Amino acid sequence: MDFNNFISFSEEDGEKFLKDENLRKQIIENTLIFLNSENGSKIIQKIYNDYPLNREEIFNKIYPYILDITKSDKGNYLMQKIIESDASEQKKIIKIFNKIKGHILELSIHNHGTYIIQKLIEKIKENYLIDISKELEWQYIYLIKDKNGNRVIQNLIMKQSKEENDKIYEKIENNLIELSMNKYGCHVIQELLNNCNEITYYKIFQKIFENIDSLIKDKSGNYLIQYFLEDNTIKNIKNLDIIYQSIKGHIFDFCLDKHSVYIVEKILELGNENYRKKIINEILELNKVKKDCLIVLAKNQYGNHVMQLLLKFGDMKTKKIIIDKILSDQGVKNKEGYSSHVLEYIEALNIMNNGAFDYLKIGN
Repeated sequence: MDFNNFISFSEEDGEKFLKDENLRKQIIENTLIFLNSENGSKIIQKIYNDYPLNREEIFNKIYPYILDITKSDKGNYLMQKIIESDASEQKKIIKIFNKIKGHILELSIHNHGTYIIQKLIEKIKENYLIDISKELEWQYIYLIKDKNGNRVIQNLIMKQSKEENDKIYEKIENNLIELSMNKYGCHVIQELLNNCNEITYYKIFQKIFENIDSLIKDKSGNYLIQYFLEDNTIKNIKNLDIIYQSIKGHIFDFCLDKHSVYIVEKILELGNENYRKKIINEILELNKVKKDCLIVLAKNQYGNHVMQLLLKFGDMKTKKIIIDKILSDQGVKNKEGYSSHVLEYIEALNIMNNGAFDYLKIGN
């Protein structure tokens, strides 16, 4: 048979021929050729998946070349399938691990190899994770900043014990803030917080709190502040108070910032009535000094979202103060900036409150 023609068949057409045992054996003999094309790779995967008796033959064919196949944009799919199907017995998984041992760092950052390392971490027995960690620990910081490596570290954190994750923290402790402000690092730190012992959790929180001013306004760092606010454990009570104390007195400025505005929104949405009142009162008190404070927020790209939350959570007296103020401004009535969003919210609010704000002539 002309294998080049066979490889060019669609997956559906090729499947018809696979029932022929002799043909399957010929294909398996040429596994490496088939793995060089997308359709060919799918055919080998199909045989591996549907014909368990042929699995050993296929594995033996690729075993000497596992490192190269792991890096292949076609072959790595077969590798993933082998690892998935061997999760219970582990024989092939251990052989694969032993074959790529010493190259785990290299594969972790490789565009295709990274998927094999991630899959190995997910499926391999826990005692082998220590060996993987040892290969990677001297480059944790580099890996965490890498677009592929960070996923490997996250998978490792999710799979291994809290005690081992505490060791990861010890390796990156001096670079914690730098990593928190990295677009990949901030997600790794969150995963670490989810899977570490309590003492490590508080060490991380303490370092974050010490640098909270810079992190709140950072596009990546503020995700970590949000994480602490969203933590639904008993720790959240302490987290909320510490974070609120850090933004107190600067709430108006934070409402106008692309990143820190999320922190104000989170406290309004997730905090208790006490913290909502504190934020609302700070903005209303500032409005007595800066007469256009509420109007600026209503027109601002980010502040208008906060205005809607103030209207949502404020009592009736607060709602009337805010609505009265912003509708006194002709620019708001003309829907300058982003104020149209606030006007639409007020219209809806009026309906929900049975026309309680009709006297303000909303929309005129």
